[in-house]
Amino acid sequence: MTTGQQRMQTGMRMGTSMRQPTAMREANLSGVGYNTKVTAVDRPVTNHGMSGIKVSSQGPGRQIYDRTYYLNLLKTKNNDILGEIGKMKQEVEDINKDNTTYLTLERKYEALIKDVRKYEGELADYNLALDKYRSDTKPEDIEALYMHIKSQNDKQRSHLDNLFGEKRDMETEIQSYESQIQEINFQNESRLNDLDPEQRNDYEKLKEENTMLGQDINNSRNELEEVNARLAQAESRLRQDTLKQRAQHLKEERTMLTKKKEDLELQTNEMNLPLPEARERL
Repeated sequence: MTTGQQRMQTGMRMGTSMRQPTAMREANLSGVGYNTKVTAVDRPVTNHGMSGIKVSSQGPGRQIYDRTYYLNLLKTKNNDILGEIGKMKQEVEDINKDNTTYLTLERKYEALIKDVRKYEGELADYNLALDKYRSDTKPEDIEALYMHIKSQNDKQRSHLDNLFGEKRDMETEIQSYESQIQEINFQNESRLNDLDPEQRNDYEKLKEENTMLGQDINNSRNELEEVNARLAQAESRLRQDTLKQRAQHLKEERTMLTKKKEDLELQTNEMNLPLPEARERL
């Protein structure tokens, strides 16, 4: 039987690739494999570096950086900066608290040091008194020693007070001299401002010459001091030289012998004079 005859007998068209209804498609796809949940696991296929399917839950990310993206980024950075500022403020507060605590503890330390020194002095006095008691020292001797030390301390205190007074007077005098020097400098500056440009130039030249002369004087003074030091060293070496000392001694003996010779010659001449001339000399 041909196809046309079959179509005429059944009255139906042959199936084509026309889309089937949804219910029919779901009915056709309702198999075991369609309803089973399949998960891909990332595990190697071979032992030589070849891997299987890699599952990634991340998408491609943002493709367009619009205004909202940058605003969110700025807000995030601003929040980070605010957090850092808060941390820094907290650190500053902690440092300030530590500083106040340190200052209070330092004051307490100074007060305690004063008390410790006071008690150390009292302990030394008690130890000294105990030593004197053990050595059978008389109370009168201890009192005499105390009065002697007290008088010395009073003298030293008065001397120190006088020194401090002199120091204060000298400081006030120095301050007055400094104020006078400042006034003189101000007057000189005012006079220099009143000078003509030529006179000002002459003054500057003279000032430079004065500075140079002062430097030359200092250099010459240093050279003179060096020469004096060398001369002193040479004299010390000559003093230590035995030959120089012997020559000096022989020179002194020669001077004495020459003087003695002159006296003897004078006496001899007087003895050889005639009697009238010797009488006139006498």
